[in-house]
Amino acid sequence: IISKIEMDKFDVILEEFNPFNIFVFADMESKMERCRDRAPQDENLKDSELKRKIKQIDAGRARQQRFMTDKKWGAKEGYHLCVNTSGLDIKSISPVIADYAKGYFEKR
Repeated sequence: IISKIEMDKFDVILEEFNPFNIFVFADMESKMERCRDRAPQDENLKDSELKRKIKQIDAGRARQQRFMTDKKWGAKEGYHLCVNTSGLDIKSISPVIADYAKGYFEKR
């Protein structure tokens, strides 16, 4: 499955292939926890610094979406599936998302 960031670049090019657009989101606490879990051991950002970095990344994604498409980043109308991963283990829900996507493509 191509990530939404990658799909932003190809919305128009791949339109004839009926791409599956997914938006995965989480609350700030969950985002921060995932960032801390994946960060190098020597990275010791304060909560305020980490929040600022996350917000900057999200703002960049929104700018890219506005630049590449006419869709608003995160607006449910632009996606086939929106998934809130707050407090969830992403690896454990991936099979469910894959099954959903498989069903989407089988109907196409």
